[in-house]
Amino acid sequence: MGIVRESINFERGINPKSSMGIGLRSKIEEWLEKYFIKTSNATHKSHYEILEDFTINVGNFFATTWKGNFPDFIQFNESHGDFQVDSMGLTTLRGCPRKVKGYFSCARNNLKNLIGGPEYVEGPYSASLNPTIESLEGIAHYIGGDFSCNNKTGLTDKDIPPGTYIGGDISVHHWSVGQW
Repeated sequence: MGIVRESINFERGINPKSSMGIGLRSKIEEWLEKYFIKTSNATHKSHYEILEDFTINVGNFFATTWKGNFPDFIQFNESHGDFQVDSMGLTTLRGCPRKVKGYFSCARNNLKNLIGGPEYVEGPYSASLNPTIESLEGIAHYIGGDFSCNNKTGLTDKDIPPGTYIGGDISVHHWSVGQW
């Protein structure tokens, strides 16, 4: 019996898994190509980079068509602009970047807390309209702009953990059902 060597091309210096289109990097690339919203708007230029540790840096704007929590193999590192995960049905922020150099919004999800969200946000941070939010645990340590978390559960600005820096206005209010 002979060995079949049809079209396998293993070039020196190229990862064999990458050449064959298998492995974690390929899985991440496939997910990003399918669900990452690309925009032609010059002010919202989108691109991504998969790092050696398989975390993902994104360009000036991130939004997705994905619904539900991020898959276990998706972990963002930095967003060099806005990062929006509104109305995705999230129950956790696991997978979100640790650093956002623009606006971060996780509004209109089903979060109980902010654990897994960014540690640093240069711009505004919105966690409003999460009907199940019970705690602000996990809020970024640094928020350069406004912070809003208008909610049904009765959280107030007194629930912001000590040591949290917020450079703008704070809006943490109870909203009645009719306002949603």
